[in-house]
Amino acid sequence: MAKSDLSALTTRLPLSALSFSFSHSSTSAVRRAPSTDKMTTPHRALQIPDVLEIIIDHLNASDLARLCRTCSAFSGPATRRLWKHGTSQSFKALTGMWITDYDSSDLPHRLTLAKNWRRFQIYAQHIQTLDLMNTLPTKREDTDRDECEVGDLLAALAVFGRQAPLLPHLRRLSFYAKEPHDLAGALLFLGPELEHLELVAHPPDEENTEKDWAIPIGCLLELVPVRAPRLAELGLGLKVSSRHVESLADVVQAIELTALGAETIMLDHTIFRHLAASKTLKALQVGAITFDKLGSENVVDDPDMKIDFSFVTPWSFPALKTLHIHESIKVIGDLLGVLRTELDDLCLRFYPEDRFSEYQLATLAAAVRDNHKNVHKLELCFREREKHTSLRWSTFSPLLKCKNLMHFTFNYFSASSLILADHDMLDLALAWPNLRTLEIDWLRRHGVAFGLGREEDFTLAALAHLAANCPHLRLLVLESFDCFNVPPPPTDIPPRKHAFELRVGRTTNNIDRAKVLATWLISIWPKIVVVPLDRWSEEQQMFWGKVGEMAEVVRVMKILQAERAQDAELAIARTEKVEEWYENYATVGMRS
Repeated sequence: MAKSDLSALTTRLPLSALSFSFSHSSTSAVRRAPSTDKMTTPHRALQIPDVLEIIIDHLNASDLARLCRTCSAFSGPATRRLWKHGTSQSFKALTGMWITDYDSSDLPHRLTLAKNWRRFQIYAQHIQTLDLMNTLPTKREDTDRDECEVGDLLAALAVFGRQAPLLPHLRRLSFYAKEPHDLAGALLFLGPELEHLELVAHPPDEENTEKDWAIPIGCLLELVPVRAPRLAELGLGLKVSSRHVESLADVVQAIELTALGAETIMLDHTIFRHLAASKTLKALQVGAITFDKLGSENVVDDPDMKIDFSFVTPWSFPALKTLHIHESIKVIGDLLGVLRTELDDLCLRFYPEDRFSEYQLATLAAAVRDNHKNVHKLELCFREREKHTSLRWSTFSPLLKCKNLMHFTFNYFSASSLILADHDMLDLALAWPNLRTLEIDWLRRHGVAFGLGREEDFTLAALAHLAANCPHLRLLVLESFDCFNVPPPPTDIPPRKHAFELRVGRTTNNIDRAKVLATWLISIWPKIVVVPLDRWSEEQQMFWGKVGEMAEVVRVMKILQAERAQDAELAIARTEKVEEWYENYATVGMRS
């Protein structure tokens, strides 16, 4: 930074420096300020780009819009920041420069491209990210009509057959297609600088069948490699059938993707062969992008899909670090059996119609232990099991060999119960000392009781084991545990200094002992925040809400006591200092 810039930072900024000349204003009602040398340019500190960027960082959208209209010195930086991240509402405002009325029935006849195209380009060049996931129309304040949907606006613009992208510098696009013709609007955003593309479409129904979606999806897949050659991350939350296998394989082969997410059609050997050979693919998501944990609909693969992992070798997927897959336990087991890449993030979600056995789950856990023992984040989600067959936590004991695990999520939603006890948490805590987040969620979907085999075997001792052996734990999510009997606070566990969040649903508790429970939790995690899960009764939520409030009260009381003790120590120190001064100086002075 130049010496003049440093002096500008240290110079006191007078209020008069914020006044500027409005000589370029076209409004006659605004009275022009005097044209003096002191008012034509802003203060020197505001002319430093770094200082201006810091100021802009603290402004919201409304303030940025006002700053754009202040003067030419602020207009450029504020405009770039205001339009950098676009939403459906801001995009409607932008297309309003072309469309004089939002009446969708006559959109093509109300476009004035020649007149407003330059004005549109001024703002369009600044947009780098655009989120069009929330495209539901809203009521206009001035009329009773609904605003036009984004899909209708893009369909009207697509009539002109534009080849150049609407937003030339767009890098990230999230797009939702409600109907098949909406995908034609997504083509308007494909450009040479696009790096991230996420497309989510409404599932086929009676009105828009799978055949209606087939042609728009095929056209989109054909044009993506041509118009967006720099694309690195692609997410397809739409129904890609076997008729699109060749097109999707061409996309995977033509573009060096680093992240890809799509339906299970990617497991077809035609596509999966190219994925296995990719040297840039780091993240792969197979299955539904939006996953419903409690969904009851059965998921069925395309009957024409041919799954074959025989070509997967130890040298396949050389760069892969993240794998999320939603499939049957057989397909997941076969894939993990041949995949030798060391993964950092592994998420396994199983189809609900599978009646998987403990032997299958133990084999799966052993495959993770043998081939991906250095995994840092692991998520397991099971749904549906035989009602009279309990699942033992010890089934997953091979996973305890993954010593580097930092984030673990276990979701078990079934009619059968889960056998989990305090000693299981002790083994878990000893095996995973670097754990940051732990989520163990279970729920009996077809019963009134929560899904633990023996409620009394899972108590506060499990939390004490985690606190003693996992010093970096930040988040703990438990469906339930027994806290009816609250033991004395453990004296061998030092209080953790970091923030800690506890999310809990249902517990066997004593409503009158909320304060005792809060004191017990505060003794281990002084900065604890208790969040009750909203899936249980109001009584349970009130109890844990009360525990959270009590924890806040106890924490405030301890802070006040510490401040009083600190004030007392300071007062004693001052007294000793005065007495020492009196002995050393005052007494000597009087003697002399």
